Amino acid sequence: MSLPLLSLILWAPVLGIVLIFLLPGKEWTAKKAALLSTGIPLAISVYLLFHFQPDGGYQFVENLVWIKELGVSYFLGVDGLNLGLVILVSLLSFLVVLSMPHEGEHAGAFYCCLLIMEYGLLGVFLSLDLILFYIFWEIVLIPGYFLISIWGGPNRQKASIKFLLYTLLGSLIILIAILAIYTRANLHTFSIPALLTAKLSVRFQQLIFFFLLIGMAIKVPLFPFHSWQPDAYVEAPNSVTVLLSGLMAKMGVYGFIRVGYSLVPQGSTDFSWLICILATVTIVYANLCAAMQQDLKRMFAYSSLGHMGLIMLGVGVLNPMGLKGSIFHMFNHGIITGSIFMAISMIEDTLGTIQIKKLRLIVHYIPTGAMLFWLLLLASFGFPGMSSFIAEIYILAGAFQAKVIFGVIAMIGTIIMAGYIFSVLPKISFRGNQSIGLDQEGTQQVAGYNKKLIFSLVSLSIIIILLGFYPKLLLSTSHSFVAQFIARMQMP
Repeated sequence: MSLPLLSLILWAPVLGIVLIFLLPGKEWTAKKAALLSTGIPLAISVYLLFHFQPDGGYQFVENLVWIKELGVSYFLGVDGLNLGLVILVSLLSFLVVLSMPHEGEHAGAFYCCLLIMEYGLLGVFLSLDLILFYIFWEIVLIPGYFLISIWGGPNRQKASIKFLLYTLLGSLIILIAILAIYTRANLHTFSIPALLTAKLSVRFQQLIFFFLLIGMAIKVPLFPFHSWQPDAYVEAPNSVTVLLSGLMAKMGVYGFIRVGYSLVPQGSTDFSWLICILATVTIVYANLCAAMQQDLKRMFAYSSLGHMGLIMLGVGVLNPMGLKGSIFHMFNHGIITGSIFMAISMIEDTLGTIQIKKLRLIVHYIPTGAMLFWLLLLASFGFPGMSSFIAEIYILAGAFQAKVIFGVIAMIGTIIMAGYIFSVLPKISFRGNQSIGLDQEGTQQVAGYNKKLIFSLVSLSIIIILLGFYPKLLLSTSHSFVAQFIARMQMP
């Protein structure tokens, strides 16, 4: 009898929550419990990567009847679409707990919220049942709201309410679409693989995809459904911003592929032009906004938005190059943008500000951190040798294959990004000669945090460079999924 590996991954964060409740104490007790429970999914997900069969379809499947009357199952599995995302959630969650300082009071509650968020994210990416998928989709919302509203910045209440209202609205629209698919398919099941065989009319598919488009576009987010994103990223504690930008944004893209494009393929194909337009507008708009910001966190919040537009463009063009690039870039973007927000946290802790005009001599105070920050900034716009370069080449090639204008606009967005990154690098690194004025105790605390953050940044940078030179390690896992997906899209 084989071990239920996916259940072990999924329920390990819950074990951490139980331990935190059973072992009440100081901050370090909660942190150790969180570290243990995030380490288990990381170790097992690495095992999955090296035992995954690229041509094997759904693997490590667990399927148990849950609510027989409704056709709901506890159905988990991995394939070429979600394997990288499961690894990404496990890796970033572990490194955030390991390296980032606890934000404010009530450490136990803070780590419980982080673990609930990890549990929800893993559930979304592992579920192959629509009701299970939706339950985990909602679970992610709850800790996200509390983490921003309790431990966030000065404008946290406004940002958290905005986050809550937008995502609740998107969730309700998605639920309507799910129930409509279940009813019209008339197969008495919420199993996603089973629903792939449903015969649905073209008009119904178009209507449902339009609903899913609004619901998922809020989560990605795509313009004009994005306004909650910069406020949430800026007001959230730094460790939560890493998870929001690196992980939660991927839920929308994943939902588009797993639910939208897969279950209503004809409707998706008919609206793919709209996805491409929204994606290209998002790329240019977000990068122009990023270029005008004076706050590092807000600048990279908009920059992340632009990257999500690029990923959605690869999905929207509906060809193998674009889709393969998007699946690969979801992992890369999670690693890179998560690392950048970790580095911004280090800068804020060291210099006391992330206002670009006030930053000075980063290279003097945190030389290793500054060098890693430069590397990550180069990776963020796809410098050759970095994993993002390969992913962006795939997406741009796919965009040019579909329509030249989409490729040209996406490249303009990338050029704008390169422009503001190169203009800001010398300003934040070498300018000024004033003391930052930290006392001895403050300096020791910051140095302690920085060592752990540098370990995390070095680990993530190694992955970025490794995948830059050997992308096959992750790219090959999606070959079979992409081929089957494109074939389904081309069916009459």
